[in-house]
Amino acid sequence: MLMILELIQAIESDEERELVERIYYLYYKQMIVKANSILHHQQDAEDAVMETFRLISENVKTFMNFEREDLAALVSIYTRNVALNMYKHKKKQREVFDINFDFNQENTVDCSACYQENPQTLVVNDETIHIVKNAIDQLNDRFKDVIVLKYYYHMRNVEIAGILSIEENTVNSHIYRAKNKLKEIIGKEGYERITY
Repeated sequence: MLMILELIQAIESDEERELVERIYYLYYKQMIVKANSILHHQQDAEDAVMETFRLISENVKTFMNFEREDLAALVSIYTRNVALNMYKHKKKQREVFDINFDFNQENTVDCSACYQENPQTLVVNDETIHIVKNAIDQLNDRFKDVIVLKYYYHMRNVEIAGILSIEENTVNSHIYRAKNKLKEIIGKEGYERITY
């Protein structure tokens, strides 16, 4: 915790430092819980949150001008992805030494999205937003993250790749596959085609 505060104090811009401080005071406990739900180890969870704050500090401009609810969702995505990367890394290390273990992952991201390229083809109303949100909630985490970051936060694919620690081509593939899955889910529920 002390190292995080030192990291925050090292941010040169007053506005950026204040934003990261606000994130710390608002979300630190939730970040620990999120990381611990994936890593099942308190010290590893604290390390994951420290790494998350390092990434937030490096990409603080991404967090500017977001409302509190949106900021919480973005912080949650960052935290979960850092923790998952740590989990995967530790799993590989343990497999090398033939140590078997099984962790359960929490699969929740508290955010939703609805994006229309052609608003004339569909009147966006509460029912439509509800349909799309439910469909997005049914996606697996990797697809959900790219859809939320792309269409809700309006990030470029290169930014998404940096946040999720994947290649830009993988982002393109995930977006394509996620959109097809959304069409399939929405189609199964008997709704008219919704364009993205």
